[in-house]
Parts: sequence; C-alpha cells; structure tokens
Amino acid sequence: MNKNARNVWLGISVFVFLMGLCMILWAETALGVLCYVTGGVLVAAAIVQALLQWKTAKDGGAGNGYISAMLLLLFGLLFLLRKDAAMQFWGFLLGALLIVDCLFKGGIAMQLKKAGKKAWVRTILVAAALLVCGVLMLFVPAEPTANHIVLIGIALCLDAIADVWAFVDCKRLLK
Repeated sequence: MNKNARNVWLGISVFVFLMGLCMILWAETALGVLCYVTGGVLVAAAIVQALLQWKTAKDGGAGNGYISAMLLLLFGLLFLLRKDAAMQFWGFLLGALLIVDCLFKGGIAMQLKKAGKKAWVRTILVAAALLVCGVLMLFVPAEPTANHIVLIGIALCLDAIADVWAFVDCKRLLK
C-alpha cells in the first residue's frame, strides 16, 4: 500500500472515530447537526444540479438533470424538516454499511487465520460486534432518540478501531 493511500485510510478512520465519539458525548446536538448538514448539502447539490442542467440544456426541455435536482431537493428538505424520518434513513443506511463492512472484516480475519496470526480472533470479534450493531440499526426501527445516536456513535467508533487494527494486522502480514 502506498503512503498516500495509507494516510487517507488512517485519516478517515480517525475522522470516523471522532465523529462517533461526538455522537456518544453530545447525542442530541449530533442529531441536529447531522440532519442539518446533510439537508443543506443535498439542497446545495440540487441547486448546482439544476443550474448545470439549465446551462447545458440546448432545447430548454426537462432533462434528467432537473429530475435528479428535484430528488436531491426533496431529500434535502426531508432532512431539514423531518429529523425523525432522516434519522431512520441514516440508521438503515449505516446498518447496511456495517453489515457489508463486517463481511470484509470477516474475510480479513480468515486471511489472518490462514497466515497463523493470532490477531484473527480480535478481528472476528470486532466484526461480530459490528454485525450486531448493523442488524440492530437495520432491523430495529428506532425513533431519533439519544440512545439511537449513541448506538450509531458506538458503531462508528468500533468500525474506526477495527479499521486501524485491520491496517496494522495487514501490514504485519505483508512483512
């Protein structure tokens, strides 16, 4: 792995860990910030998309750019105006991503086991914990409460720690 990719990977892991820590420590504030930032970014993307479509449209007709701009605008307004629905969306999305990430970490654990490294046990335990968090977020609908945000924060912290461990274990394996 080249040095830039390694630094980006570690940087993302630190950012995800800090974001998860903030969600654990300031759950209610994190809920509002997450919804408002996501909604604002989606509304801004909708405006940019509509302007780009308007600028490039030669016949003045409604192209796909306008349709995607409307969808982005609707999702942005959903996040800005309905925190409860937005948090259910985030919980579902993060749950699905954690389950997929768990599968990757399970694969890394099996590679470590084949190489005879003891770190495979730690990696598989973290993967199992991420699987539990992912299943809870995916299949247990929750209102946007502080407990839900704390669960998301815990999952993000676990995922970041597991990524750093996987990086260290893979680096040792390649030596």
